[in-house]
Amino acid sequence: MKVILSRIRFSTRTSTRRDADTDSRVELWYFLPQFWFNDTVRGWPSRDIFHVWNLDSSRDDRELGQLDEFTFEIPDREDDSTAVLSSDGYFSRSGGRYFDSIEAVRRSPFYLRIVGSDLWQIRSYHLLGEFSSAESIGRPNHFPYYGWHTLASSNDILNLSTNKSEGSEWHEIQIDGALDLLAAARDGELIPRRVAAKKKLRKRSRQARK
Repeated sequence: MKVILSRIRFSTRTSTRRDADTDSRVELWYFLPQFWFNDTVRGWPSRDIFHVWNLDSSRDDRELGQLDEFTFEIPDREDDSTAVLSSDGYFSRSGGRYFDSIEAVRRSPFYLRIVGSDLWQIRSYHLLGEFSSAESIGRPNHFPYYGWHTLASSNDILNLSTNKSEGSEWHEIQIDGALDLLAAARDGELIPRRVAAKKKLRKRSRQARK
């Protein structure tokens, strides 16, 4: 099943421990193979780097016990614009990042990186992805919309810091939830309602002719 990842939504909850909050900058990194840069970052050729986002909003982020949520658009290689969802449940154009399978989504990791020695202790995090089909239906650039699906989730305590005695500078986010998208596709839940209704009507017509 070919899909387009258009946006991600990443939420974190800071621990309530007295020194769990931080003023250090935190980044969300997304790695994909064979991109266009030539330098080296963290042992990978940076042509493999797809995008880096700062987890920074207009308010004070990462305060004690606070839930922070960030939504980012996924630019494609040639065009930084993203798909627009129409009222009938389709994307009117393709944007975001193309994947030829859900398994390919699972092979493209995200990483958290802290830039600073001020410890940040995370109580939990949750990563969602917004998907559409990469195959148009009805007319060109008319892509069925699949909605938001869980990519990763953790309720384990995580310590981030460039001070190795306190925590880790990097943390890999294990993409283990995208299979719910594949399961939904197998069950027919990802078929747009209008298309699904037409398929049922055709099936009934064939049964009536038998």
